[in-house]
Amino acid sequence: MAKYTTDVVASCIFAIDAQSFEKEEPEIRLMGKRIMNFNFVVQLVLLVTTFCPSVKHFYKFSFIPKDTEEFFIRIMQDAIRYRKTNKINRTDFLDHLLQLQERKQITDVDIAGHGVSFFADGFETSSIVLTYCLYDLAKHSTIQQELRDEIRKAKETGDGSMSYEQLVEMPLLEQIVCETMRIHPLLAVMAKRCTADTTLVGPKDRKIFVKKGTTVVLPYYSINFDADHFADPHKYDPSRFSPENGGSKLYRDRGVYFPFSEGPRMCLGMRFALTQVKRAIVEIVERFSISVGSKTIEPFEMDPSMFMLMPKGGIWLDFKPIA
Repeated sequence: MAKYTTDVVASCIFAIDAQSFEKEEPEIRLMGKRIMNFNFVVQLVLLVTTFCPSVKHFYKFSFIPKDTEEFFIRIMQDAIRYRKTNKINRTDFLDHLLQLQERKQITDVDIAGHGVSFFADGFETSSIVLTYCLYDLAKHSTIQQELRDEIRKAKETGDGSMSYEQLVEMPLLEQIVCETMRIHPLLAVMAKRCTADTTLVGPKDRKIFVKKGTTVVLPYYSINFDADHFADPHKYDPSRFSPENGGSKLYRDRGVYFPFSEGPRMCLGMRFALTQVKRAIVEIVERFSISVGSKTIEPFEMDPSMFMLMPKGGIWLDFKPIA
C-alpha cells in the first residue's frame, strides 16, 4: 500500500515518478521513511517540547536529518525550476504552491517545507489508513460485498470509469473509511495549543480555565472508544456515520471525532488523502475478494517502536481475483 501512496504523492507534489513498483526501494521512499523514523530520542524531544515549549527558544531541535531535508529541498527546487522554465501548469499541489509563492512571496525553501509536510502526511498515514480499511473489509465479508455492489452500481451510471464526483457521492464507502479511522486511530493522543483564553465546563459543572498558549493534550484514542460518544464503541459499525445518522459532521460538531485534527493546524491534505484511499479501495474491492492472511497476529498488539499505532508483525491480507 505504501508503494501506491508513495507514487501518487510524489507525482502530485514533486512531479516525479517514484517508480515504487519498479524499484525495490526508491530513494524518495527511503527518505520518506527517515522523516517518519521517530526513534526514542526523537520521541523524547517531542515529549519535552510539547509540555515545555519554551525549551525550543534555547535549543534548536530538528526532527528531520540534514541530508533528508536537503534531498527534499533539492527535488522541490528542481521541480519548480522545470515548471517555470517550460511554463507547465498541471493544476496540482505544486502548482498551488507556486501560485501561493506569487501572492505571498514565500521562498523556495518554504515551498519545500510545505511539500515535505504534505508528503509525510500523504505517503505514510494514507497507506496505514488504507491497510486498516482493507483489513476491516476482510473481517466483514458482508459489508465488503455491499461495497462491491455500490462500486459496480456507480460505474454503471457513467462510462465505466470512476470520477471524483462519483467517488465522494458513495455513502457506504464514506462510512467505511470514517469508521475505520475511528476504530483504528493512528495516534493515541493529539496536542493542540490554545489560541485564546477559554473556560471549559466539565462534569458536575466544574469549570476549568485554560490560558492562551497552553498546550492541551487530547486523549484521542480514549475518545474514540468512549460509550458516551459512540454507542457500542468496540463494534465495527460503518452505519453510525450514515447520512441518516448525521454522518461524520455530527461527531465533528460535538468535538469527539477529528481524524485529521481540527483548528488552524488541521491536516491540509485531508481531501487528498481521502481521495487516494477511496480510489484504491474502489479498484481493489471491485477486482479482489479480500480475507485476513494467516501471518496477521490477532488480537492486535501495538508496536511500541512505531510512532503511529500499528500492530506488531504488520497486517497481512489475501487477495483472490474475482472472475
